[in-house]
Amino acid sequence: MTNDIQKQYDRHDDVASIMLRMKEVYAVPDRHIRYAATKVFFGTKMTEGSSVREHGIKMLSLVEKLEDLQAGLDNDTYIDVILQSLPPSYDPFVVNYNMNGLEKSINELINMLVQYEATNKKSELSVLVGEASTSKAKGKGARRWKRKKGKAKATASALSALVAPVGMGKIKGKVGSKRNKANNVCIHCREKGHWKRECPKLLSSAGTFVIEANMITNSASWVLDTGYGAHICNDLQVLERSRKLSRDEVVLKLGDGKAVAAEAVGIVHLVVSDQVRIELKDCYYVPSMIKNIISISLLDNVGFEFMINKNCFYLMKNGSSHLLGKLHNGLYILQQHDLIMTAQNKRKMDNQDNAQIWHARLGHISQDRIKRLVDSKSLEIDDLDHLPACESCLKGKMTKKPFVGQSTLASGLLDLIHPDVCAPLNIQARGGFSYFITFTDDHSRYGYVYLMRYKSEAFERFKEFRLEVEN
Repeated sequence: MTNDIQKQYDRHDDVASIMLRMKEVYAVPDRHIRYAATKVFFGTKMTEGSSVREHGIKMLSLVEKLEDLQAGLDNDTYIDVILQSLPPSYDPFVVNYNMNGLEKSINELINMLVQYEATNKKSELSVLVGEASTSKAKGKGARRWKRKKGKAKATASALSALVAPVGMGKIKGKVGSKRNKANNVCIHCREKGHWKRECPKLLSSAGTFVIEANMITNSASWVLDTGYGAHICNDLQVLERSRKLSRDEVVLKLGDGKAVAAEAVGIVHLVVSDQVRIELKDCYYVPSMIKNIISISLLDNVGFEFMINKNCFYLMKNGSSHLLGKLHNGLYILQQHDLIMTAQNKRKMDNQDNAQIWHARLGHISQDRIKRLVDSKSLEIDDLDHLPACESCLKGKMTKKPFVGQSTLASGLLDLIHPDVCAPLNIQARGGFSYFITFTDDHSRYGYVYLMRYKSEAFERFKEFRLEVEN
């Protein structure tokens, strides 16, 4: 305080009158503070795609500030403003909340919004992305991708699968409109006579193909993919002579830059007909994939020839063609229901009488007990001497080490305090309190209890507790 200001208050007899006078002159009016806080509260909007939890915490802090300023707004008004601040993607939640006449606290509303956000993220369609290779399908049936006339239709229950090269741009103007191609200038190579989607320079370069999967298609189906450079399956049971991969031993990089780790690798046998059988070597097991992928480029490298004609994908062998797959929602799917397996050409089944399988069937009994069953002619096992170590048995025999730590109690008062916050109560106490926090001294076991309207008041209650016990 400067000397001039001190002289102005020399005639006051007590400190209270001085403080009252200074508040009238220098203090910011509560009306102005309340107006600014209310303006921020009503004008705050959540942007699309941002975290609803962070938005809810921000709105909760504004509500607490308005209550401290005694703005006079009730809980229903706070709820309405928070619901109005949500983006359009939350309109179904708002309609359901109002139609059911729900009456929740602000903390309960934020929790419901977080659950709604998590549910929406899980329901989004998965996207398979594969890198394109330079190999092309052989035969006269090879063709270019063409855009059909008309507008694509999509429903919530089934979306048609689309296959389009990324980076080729969108076609402007009305789909299906007739324009003179001869006078058109390609925006990629700046040459006349073709569109960008038909540019030979762009098509010859390696691109990235995005396959948006139709969720209705069976996840066990095999997709014939000319863009990806590896065989992938999502079922470990189809692998033969499989080998588990260590963590990050084989990482498959997708076209969008996302990396997925393969968990196992093996061989898959697919029977196309009674004369043709395909062996997929080095097929990687990736459980997160929603479809199995057959890499046409890898089959092309080992000598297979293919032909595409009238929405059918054919395998050429010994001068004859064999139907491999048909076009379904923009994807060539392997025709598994047309596979033919005759008795004389049936592939040998795996041995179901080996020692390891019987060890698991009989409740993981010891090797000596299995040997006694073999000696008594109850079982017929040839590889009893080659019984490998059972992982389940090893885990079951493991024991936890004893916990030798000793608890230590505080030697003096307030040396150690145990705080604990109770979850929101279903019925609020008088005054609108839904939480309470306890502080217990470790030495004396004496405790303090403070009521709270919101969980964010915990630090303020701790400061009150500290002032009380230290003074």
